[in-house]
Amino acid sequence: MVGKSDEQYASSGKGYVLHNIPAEGLNTPLSEIVEERQFTVRAIVVGTILGGFVSASNLYIGLKVGWVFGASMFGALFGFAILKPFSRMTGSYFGPKENCVVQTAATTTGGLYVGFFTAIPALYHLGLMSPNFMDDIPALLLWTTGKYFESCAAAFFGLFFAVPLRKYFVIKQKLPFPSPTATAETIRQLHATMTGEREAMQKAKVMLGCFMASSIIPIIGVFFPLLEYVHLLYWIGVATGSQGLISADRVWKWVINLDPAFLGAGTLIPSNTVVSLFLGQLVSYGIAGPLMLASGNFVKATGFVSEGPTAQSWFLWPGIVLMLASSFTELFCNGGSILRAVHGAFSGLYGTIKHMLIRRNPVHEESLKDEEDDDPAPRNERIPTWMWAVGLTIAVVFNCLSILAIFVAFVLSFVGLQSVAGSIGKTSQLIFSQFSAPSLADVQRLNLMAGNVAGSASYQAVDMVKDLLTGHILGGSPLAQFYTQLIGSFFAIFIAVGIFILYASAYPCVTDANSMPCDFQLIGVVAWKNVAVTMTTGLDIPYDSKMFSVACGVFAVVYTVLKKLVIPVKYHPYLLNVNAFGIGFVNADPGSAFGMLCGNLFFLAWRLVRPKRAEFYHYSVGGGLLAGAGIAGLVKAMLQHIWRK
Repeated sequence: MVGKSDEQYASSGKGYVLHNIPAEGLNTPLSEIVEERQFTVRAIVVGTILGGFVSASNLYIGLKVGWVFGASMFGALFGFAILKPFSRMTGSYFGPKENCVVQTAATTTGGLYVGFFTAIPALYHLGLMSPNFMDDIPALLLWTTGKYFESCAAAFFGLFFAVPLRKYFVIKQKLPFPSPTATAETIRQLHATMTGEREAMQKAKVMLGCFMASSIIPIIGVFFPLLEYVHLLYWIGVATGSQGLISADRVWKWVINLDPAFLGAGTLIPSNTVVSLFLGQLVSYGIAGPLMLASGNFVKATGFVSEGPTAQSWFLWPGIVLMLASSFTELFCNGGSILRAVHGAFSGLYGTIKHMLIRRNPVHEESLKDEEDDDPAPRNERIPTWMWAVGLTIAVVFNCLSILAIFVAFVLSFVGLQSVAGSIGKTSQLIFSQFSAPSLADVQRLNLMAGNVAGSASYQAVDMVKDLLTGHILGGSPLAQFYTQLIGSFFAIFIAVGIFILYASAYPCVTDANSMPCDFQLIGVVAWKNVAVTMTTGLDIPYDSKMFSVACGVFAVVYTVLKKLVIPVKYHPYLLNVNAFGIGFVNADPGSAFGMLCGNLFFLAWRLVRPKRAEFYHYSVGGGLLAGAGIAGLVKAMLQHIWRK
């Protein structure tokens, strides 16, 4: 039996308040329903659990290919599918604003993952943490002697940064960020009509099916590897007697990886990004690498050895330069808007402090009233200034590593919100490479830890501001979202650290550079580690690799400038993604890119045959596969941990 829509349920008089509309009205517009309960226990619990799934998925994907995905849409759809039937069973009302709290909890809880597949494993690979990572659990959770501080710092710095950023970007600038806007519109449609509710349940069922399949298939693949890898080139080589094709499979790892994580990522990532990643690997490990190995330029295909350069170590530097050059050039092209944003936000912060000081002066009452009224949220739903200001002050006082990390994180938040988030981590690491310390180990530790805290905190702040925009569009309570983010940040610390410890226990290569082979490519780890070593010791790079890196840097700068300033935006989705192309050089596992390409081609074919249906189920398929892959990764890690014992 189909239940009532939100509008019909609201008119029954359960769990809502109406403005100037009789309770018996049957056609109450959803926009006029005021939800009495937004910040609820059920929303927090469901959102936190969903965020845990996303955190597991993102750490798994991050260790594999260095890519992560947001949790907002996943939280909104699955939250609706879980709590809507539950609300009917309990005779309560579940509306769009409470759903906004669910997706906020999911995003916050699932958002603290960046450092755990980049800087933190890099610290272990350089021997800058305890030999036994279990001894570092307090350091990973909080901070101890001033050498370490991580999750708590990043989580709560990001939380308190987000509030003043909301004032500028959401209220003043009204920037239309695509992702949170799409999430808000999706939530609105879910609750608006019975049609929207039926469609939401259809999407949720497809997402659940993909989630279950993605959870089970990889676990079965542990016992039956044919379900995970397709050695197409090897079998063609055997059939035709081609040693080149056999070598492509055995030496260069050109297999099709059917891990649902890569298939799901391929459906969600834009086609030009997937193709650019594949082309990067084709150039480096499909064409140039084999030719240079055959001519004696490399000692082997993959790995890092002292006997000489490998294809992986040689192409690492051009790949890093491509990523750095494209990110910083894009940052430079957006420099004017970023500077204006920073100036405007600091001006707004000054105005807030000034407002607090003169608030009780009757002379300024009218101007202050007008200034406050630019925020459409009711006064009792706004986040009090003292709340985030005190929290930010406490975070600063307890920051034992570097006050500069806080300032850098605040500024980098503007970078991320201006749609050049790819440069956040790289910028923070390069900034902290110029500081001195008593020993080389301290310099490298400072570079990685301070850079990571600044980068992670700014990433967290960006995600939270976008959540606040979703709530702003839906007319939700900023204060309810702030409380949700506060709780979600607390749980995010333990979830992220716990998942990292599990993976480190199951796969020693996560924290031990000498433990090979590795099930993960650790792309972010390799990049952060080598940048830190190069910036602090001047690592000796092969001359020809260095020259090719310079050429790649020039290409990235010129190409990015032309793309940003000359080529119309409507053509950008069809152009090469230089950052993804560079990642292709760094990632020595073509099978992952092959798998993502398969997922992307599947979606393109589906959209060609059934365009409306493909668009309708697009996120349900991709999000379900990714989330399920994260759970499968956890189960595989547990099995691996048991077997190791």
